Amino acid sequence: MDADPALARALADLSFLSGGVAYSVMFAMPAAGISVTGLMPRLLSRPLAWTGLVLAAASMVSMLSLIADPFSFLLPVVRFCGLV
Repeated sequence: MDADPALARALADLSFLSGGVAYSVMFAMPAAGISVTGLMPRLLSRPLAWTGLVLAAASMVSMLSLIADPFSFLLPVVRFCGLV
């Protein structure tokens, strides 16, 4: 209660950055890597591999939520669709 409001806001922003955006961006690399690796020798079905690539692209676009609020809806989309 006695904390400085600027410090509280900085901690909230750090929490948002590490939990939402960082997860999303770090998820893009393995998703794209697995999808491309499975697509080339046809180890994965084409729809599954392309879904992974679209999800990886959405993950990278969700990084824009740091500067523009309308991109924030992509964070839960990437997190929950990535689990599926």
